[in-house]
Amino acid sequence: MAKTRGVIIKRRPAVAVRSKLRKRTSLGRRLRAINPVPRAPPINRDEDALKYLALISDPCNGELVPPTYAGEGSGLFLRTKTMISPGASAVDSILQFGPSQINENSQGQNANGFGGPILYASSNSSGGGLSNVYGESIAPTYFGFEPSSAGVAGAARCIAACVKVHYLGSELNRAGIVYAGLLSSPIFTDATSVTLSPVATLGNALGQIDRVGSRVHEYKWLPSFGDEQFIKLAQSDITDTVQNRPDGNSLVVAVSGAYAGSIMYEVTACWEYNVNVLDNVGIVSTMNVSRSACTLNDVLRSIGDVGAFCLSPEGGKRIQGLVGGALTTIRSASKMAAAFATVL
Repeated sequence: MAKTRGVIIKRRPAVAVRSKLRKRTSLGRRLRAINPVPRAPPINRDEDALKYLALISDPCNGELVPPTYAGEGSGLFLRTKTMISPGASAVDSILQFGPSQINENSQGQNANGFGGPILYASSNSSGGGLSNVYGESIAPTYFGFEPSSAGVAGAARCIAACVKVHYLGSELNRAGIVYAGLLSSPIFTDATSVTLSPVATLGNALGQIDRVGSRVHEYKWLPSFGDEQFIKLAQSDITDTVQNRPDGNSLVVAVSGAYAGSIMYEVTACWEYNVNVLDNVGIVSTMNVSRSACTLNDVLRSIGDVGAFCLSPEGGKRIQGLVGGALTTIRSASKMAAAFATVL
């Protein structure tokens, strides 16, 4: 201890300084101090599975990637959008998107209509039964029902989709209820003249109820094991019937008591398809199939509450946040593993 003009200066023992200098930090600890090792990604979700999860949470804008479906894919993808008006006088309407019904049997291809992924019905009076059912093919016309049409797809399977309900009227005339639900079997399978229950009756069996025009109503479709297989599209190629293959999931959206002509449906769907060999279209499959070790069930288990994901606007946002964080973790872990590999 020494005095300098009345100030006492304490000096550390020389031994303590020397002991600190002798302390060494391991290479691994130094690397972790620069870029900490992230936690391991969640089980059963690799990068390819997370990319597919991102697509089904945002079918309108998500990157078209291979699904985690069983079997081999084609690597050819297409996003379609179809706008449907139930009619200028319609106050009740119902729309069903069921991709497993894309070409169900020859009965659905008769003069009264066809089996298709999009079927809808409307009524000019609220509370009455729906007597007319209409079918919509997928636009653009890549999915023709005859080999002689402009279609290039010989078989297809849906990998993601959503249905939006747009209100076109004024706030003064806004009225009605929107119902939505994801069903394991379709309500109707043919575009024929059949009689359905009133929309309000059907709506009571669906999981979500909203007021017309309170927002742009968007509802998401989720696949099941019945949607994993490719379905032939050409009528002459039909060898199976609806009884010979399992039903996939159907997204049903219904509107009751709306102001006449104020509703427009928008259907966005993402497809994986095989080229129709009868059309010389000059497209070669890249066979960019999923490398994920996950199954469809692994991806669906990541969603949690399926109803909240499909039918509420918050569900998709939550999944997108989860996907973004998990992908960042996986990529950070990959970079860290590469950094360790260079010093070992």
